[in-house]
Amino acid sequence: MQRVLMLVGLYLMLLMGSATAGTISVMGTATLEQIPDQVLVRLQVVKTATTATQAKSAADESVTAILDSVRGLGLADNQIDAADLRLSPRYDYQNRVRTYIGIEASRQIVLILKDPTLLAPLLDKVVSAGADEVQGVNWHFSQLKSLQHQARIAALKDARKQAQELAAVYGAKLGEVERIDTVNQASPMPRLRMAMADESAGYQAPTQQISVQVWVEFELD
Repeated sequence: MQRVLMLVGLYLMLLMGSATAGTISVMGTATLEQIPDQVLVRLQVVKTATTATQAKSAADESVTAILDSVRGLGLADNQIDAADLRLSPRYDYQNRVRTYIGIEASRQIVLILKDPTLLAPLLDKVVSAGADEVQGVNWHFSQLKSLQHQARIAALKDARKQAQELAAVYGAKLGEVERIDTVNQASPMPRLRMAMADESAGYQAPTQQISVQVWVEFELD
């Protein structure tokens, strides 16, 4: 009988231990609102001529004029990428008949503008200098990793606050962190927005959100 009572007592102690010990998992979130401080502009020059040499020469001439114009705005070589070149035959199709037109040379130019206030004059200059197409104008953060780090720290603090509030309901305290997972870390890709009220055709970047979600598991004491 005494042995049975000892076993029952040990069983009850184990039950009490499993009830007080455990973990709690929460999802912390944080969002930063910032205005992008850099602009990436993609341009294209397309020229067609009888031969590949003539088409390339015409495209190169336009690209040189474009680069000269943007350097006047203070763009350095590391803000310019104009190494792309594509050559392809062009045909005209009429009445199911294919007619050879010539060779098309296309070159893409990528410009990184560190002063967004210069976007409007830059677009005026590149179009006047011979850009055939503005393929895209995207806004970026020069310190995106730093901003994501700030959001991640804020999300972790939010997770701890939630866990403390939940643990307090049951009279428990938070222990060590068991696990941390980044659930979502969105990288914003802003698009061009024209300020219609500005007669000078200024371009403005809307405020962008940098959001981070973390899943954190805590021990309970």
